[in-house]
Formats: sequence, structure tokens, C-alpha cells
Amino acid sequence: MGDMADHPDPQVRGFGEFQLALNMDYKFGLATALSTLLQHYGLLSPLLDVTSDIDVALFFATHQFEVRNGLASYQPVGSNQNQSIVYALRYDRDEMEPLKRDFVLERLKPLRPKRQHCVVVRSSPLAANLPADFIVGAIRLHGPGPWHVPFGVSELFPSSREDRFLNALKTHRRASARLTDFAPPEAETTAVPSKL
Repeated sequence: MGDMADHPDPQVRGFGEFQLALNMDYKFGLATALSTLLQHYGLLSPLLDVTSDIDVALFFATHQFEVRNGLASYQPVGSNQNQSIVYALRYDRDEMEPLKRDFVLERLKPLRPKRQHCVVVRSSPLAANLPADFIVGAIRLHGPGPWHVPFGVSELFPSSREDRFLNALKTHRRASARLTDFAPPEAETTAVPSKL
């Protein structure tokens, strides 16, 4: 594997680096990267992801997730009778990882974590609610709004035509049965011009 990772051919070198990462978790937080992917595509994950973008936080606070006829969607609920909350967390570099140029994510190019400005908060059986330790504020949304955000579901959850990683997951029989798949953009009611 080491010889392959040092090979001059980029294909062989990439394969060798990937093998090293899988076998030794060499230099890469592979478990965190793979869990991030599972989290963003609807598969089971022990991680909680948060966002570094207030507009993304507002989207999730003012939209309710639902599944109809096998397709997921987010429907606007505004302040949800004053129940919508945006939590502000203190950043801790030892416990949180912003989405960055990472070995796995760079090669797979998943769009969902990137578009959602993902920051992963690690968790474990000993710290199941770790983010609660970093809450510095809770902003409860009041009134009818308007609570418009500058993008819709199709920007935060691109289709398999745009997201190569999602397309690859759909070809895997076991993964595709558990994926969170969204209605095509023409079926959305919340999309507005994108800033992404």
C-alpha cells in the first residue's frame, strides 16, 4: 500500500492512499468523514451536524421535514407557533470539525454537506448530547415572519443528477433503500433564487 501511495501514476497513487486510509486511518479522520456522509444522506450516524451559516440554520428552524409517497420534503412552518429555535454554539476545535478539504470528501465530492456548511460535532456513548455543553444562546422565532431564506430544498439537497455521490449511493441496493430522497425541484414550493 505504501509503495502504491508513492507511485507516480495518479490512479495508482489515489488507490494506495485510499487503502492506507481504510486500513490504518492514516492521517485522516476517516470515521468522522464517513459518518458525515451517512448523516447527510439519510443513513444512520452517531453524529450531530450543525451549520456555520445562519441562513441554513433558519431554513431548518422554519421548515418541517416530511415524507410523502416515498419522497422527502421540507414544508415551511414559519415560527411554528413560536416553537422554532436556532441554537448558537461556541466553537471548540477539539470537539467540532468544519467541513474541510478532507481526503474522503475531496474525492467523493458530496454536495449536501458542502451546501449546508456542515460542522460536525463528535459524539460517543459517553457524550451523547455533547453539543448541549457548547450552547451559548437559543433564539426563539416569534410571530408570523416572513421567515424567508435565500434558497430552497434543491440547493441544500441537490438531486442525484447534480450530486455524483448521491447518484452512486442510489446504485447500491442496501444504501438506496435507506437514503433520504427529495422531490424533484419542479415539485418544490419553497425554492427561491439561490445564493449558493
